[in-house]
Amino acid sequence: APAAPIVLPTQRASAYLRKILEAEADRVVAAVPGTRHATLLAAARTLGRLVGGGALSAQEARDALTAAAAGHVGVEGTTRAEVDRTIADGLAYGARLPRRIDTTRSAR
Repeated sequence: APAAPIVLPTQRASAYLRKILEAEADRVVAAVPGTRHATLLAAARTLGRLVGGGALSAQEARDALTAAAAGHVGVEGTTRAEVDRTIADGLAYGARLPRRIDTTRSAR
């Protein structure tokens, strides 16, 4: 069953999305050998849920994850193609479990 949408004021929704992007990117950057693939896949699934719900564009998610994983390319056999494939797989999987963010106008 789809998750209930998160309802936030417009400004908070933007900050919430930015924080999720930063947190997932930080996890990918900090991943150590032996956890890199799983960490990147999990981050892509998390962002994929937001892509599926229309709160985030696939390109924005892909760009953030690709930049975060750039430091791993060439380390212990990690290739750019592997990173791209992992991101695509995670985004596609996450999109099947969409997470919507609905916005409201804040009361003044």
